[in-house]
Amino acid sequence: MGSITTHFGKKGLTADDAIVFRLTKLGRSAKNWIVVTSDQRVQVEAHAKGAEVMPSEVFARQLETIFEQGGKIEKDNRLMSEQEVDEWLRFFGGNNK
Repeated sequence: MGSITTHFGKKGLTADDAIVFRLTKLGRSAKNWIVVTSDQRVQVEAHAKGAEVMPSEVFARQLETIFEQGGKIEKDNRLMSEQEVDEWLRFFGGNNK
């Protein structure tokens, strides 16, 4: 599956704007990146910059499949509890169960 890289944007910059800024900064090498987002504007921007796009729901299903098939999780990379997931969803304004 490769590796996952997390980047944090500057204060006052939305996550969507940070993604677009990062892709712009990457230039031609943006084509080597996969942007996980379900935001239509970010998807359009990512495609325009040459990046691959994966909807968040697809990414989540892929992770579930890996874990169901016995994918190993490193000690430092444990799964979040359901409560932690709910907290992040509230923080980012996602739909909660």
